[in-house]
Amino acid sequence: MYSLKSHDISNEKQDYKLAIDSVGLQNVKIPVKLNTRIQNSADVSLFVSLDSPFNRGIHMSRLYLILHEHFSKKPLSFSLLKTALIKGIKSQKGISSSGSLQIKTKWPILRKALKSPLTGWREYPYHLEVNYSAKTKQFEFLASSEVLYSSTCPCSSSLSTQMIKNHLIKNFPKKEKGSKKEFLKYLNKEDFLIATPHAQKSTAFFKIKLQISTQNKFSMIPLIDQIETCLGTPVQTAVKREDEAEFAIKNASNLMFCEDAVRRIGYLFKNKKEFKDYFIRVEHYESLHPFTVQASIAKGVKGGWKAYS
Repeated sequence: MYSLKSHDISNEKQDYKLAIDSVGLQNVKIPVKLNTRIQNSADVSLFVSLDSPFNRGIHMSRLYLILHEHFSKKPLSFSLLKTALIKGIKSQKGISSSGSLQIKTKWPILRKALKSPLTGWREYPYHLEVNYSAKTKQFEFLASSEVLYSSTCPCSSSLSTQMIKNHLIKNFPKKEKGSKKEFLKYLNKEDFLIATPHAQKSTAFFKIKLQISTQNKFSMIPLIDQIETCLGTPVQTAVKREDEAEFAIKNASNLMFCEDAVRRIGYLFKNKKEFKDYFIRVEHYESLHPFTVQASIAKGVKGGWKAYS
């Protein structure tokens, strides 16, 4: 009979005696509960430090079992992440003192059309992260997501308006000026609209670091709603003609450069006391040019990451 019992390989001595800052499992597929009604697939990553320069490795299987034990039972929250992270660190029996736990999933939201009774589903990235540092003995709570919206170029709108005015002055008969009936008839000509402003689908990425005292009260969906409101033209789902017309009206009255968009979100974040730090980046995928324009505002959080990185 062969015995499965053997010495613990992770405790073997090795030649390169260095501590390791972070080691663990990345993108473990786990179904998570977003709330009591919605469940979705998630990529979960759990890392711990290997403080001992003498130990060959950590116990990976313990981390895996902790993830499956915790995220299949309770709705996703910072408290749940914190509990699982602490257990992950303690599971290493003294060779780990710091760690990080990250969850990346998507939250489906049923959105109403602008005018008609139609509804449709939108999915928003929903990412939470908890870090613990043995040096500071502090937890760090971060959340990130992104919002898609339409942005109409102010320069292009101004140029298009001026070209239409010039075309009207040049081509509308002088003898018919002042005649409402003839003017409306002229507007219906196919060649009247000689220029249109260019608009593009755009993305706002954001990552926030929460005050420790407010992490249990945080909710991502109301924040996404506020960002969409301040941007004014979030992308739509199912639409009828009246919805598309309303969207065109909103775009015409909501002209913005990428600088305008990032400032709107920045002003919103600046006035939120529950945010300790944040990073915002907007990208406008130019329809005029083959490149993308972007702008960012950061407070305490640096880097060019995206919400899903």
